[in-house]
Amino acid sequence: ISPTCDPRESSRRMRAGSARGERKVETVEAYAHVLEQLSGRAAADEDLTIVDAGAGTGNLVLPLAASGILARARWVAVDVKAESLRLLEQRAAAAGLGPDRVSAWLGRIEDYDGPCDAVFSLHACGEASNAALRLADARGVPFAISPCCIGKISRDRGPLSEELRGLMRREGVEDVGNAFWLIARWADAELFAAGSEGERRQRRAKAVVEADRILSLGGGGYRRMLSGPHMNASPKRDMLVGPAS
Repeated sequence: ISPTCDPRESSRRMRAGSARGERKVETVEAYAHVLEQLSGRAAADEDLTIVDAGAGTGNLVLPLAASGILARARWVAVDVKAESLRLLEQRAAAAGLGPDRVSAWLGRIEDYDGPCDAVFSLHACGEASNAALRLADARGVPFAISPCCIGKISRDRGPLSEELRGLMRREGVEDVGNAFWLIARWADAELFAAGSEGERRQRRAKAVVEADRILSLGGGGYRRMLSGPHMNASPKRDMLVGPAS
């Protein structure tokens, strides 16, 4: 693909050879695998619209659009930051990806009202990942979402799902909101050595938070959480995937 679509070229911190850059490439490759599964279910002449929710400057949408998978699909990059979308459009144009292939939509994910046949999202911060899930659920479309900054919730928000709320109450938790906030903070921590008890607690907390997201979705269908490409991958590389509800 064009260097302008390579996420390693988007920042000095992610240049080729850096651990951060290689992790980003592995993550994009995982999304490409999901995209291939989607292409296997789509009709050859089907024109799909895939939304990248919280697209930033395009480190997910651009390499996927340039990959040739689902060559007839149109990608819509949704973000609240005008400058990020301006840079994304510059990168797309330099790679020869015109607006018929990649277009930008400025605004909140929850306000997006255009066509949508699938939702992808990589590290949309905090509640933006939940907004991406709700968009997919409301439209009844497949999704692949890797949440970020999951500790950024208020103490009184509590779980999204009634299932987890009920379980915590049955276990005698008096302040469900504060207890879930502590779980989310554990899930978002990055201070633990590999294989330590702290890391194991972090992974369990992350699994609880992501299971709560999945349980909160109203539609049917089989949804699950995939761990990172390697067993020692950070829990922040987990991906939530699901078919059309």
